[in-house]
Amino acid sequence: MCLITKKLPEILKEDLIVYKLLRDDLTSIFQCYPYTLGVTYGKQTLIANIEIEYFFANNAANEYYSAKNDPDYVRQNLEQFNLFGYSKGYHFYVSKEKAIRCMYLHYILVECIVPRGSTIVYDSTELGVASQIKIIKILSNENTYQK
Repeated sequence: MCLITKKLPEILKEDLIVYKLLRDDLTSIFQCYPYTLGVTYGKQTLIANIEIEYFFANNAANEYYSAKNDPDYVRQNLEQFNLFGYSKGYHFYVSKEKAIRCMYLHYILVECIVPRGSTIVYDSTELGVASQIKIIKILSNENTYQK
């Protein structure tokens, strides 16, 4: 999973409420990273890299490149267009509405806090990556929302 953006990271001055989609067992969708409700994860800083995964966190990135999931093509375009790829960190949706639009299969929607002082970066499609995250509430499963 990778977030691709032209934006640079910033340090949060206050806590931020964000949303994630997880599997039923509270593991992340792409990396299978296990989460526990109420635990704050991370402390690492976000570092942009060009060693990104095959998956993109946003369809806009795929459309922007017309990429065929070819890592060399993607790397060349990151450099050419001064884009940054963030594959490490805690990926999230900025709004609940965006997360709901992306729900499929058997994923659950959770509300999270990105704590004040965390490093955070967004893209233009309401997706982001943070250096820290804490799941505070399970909001739903896929049966709760109509698309």
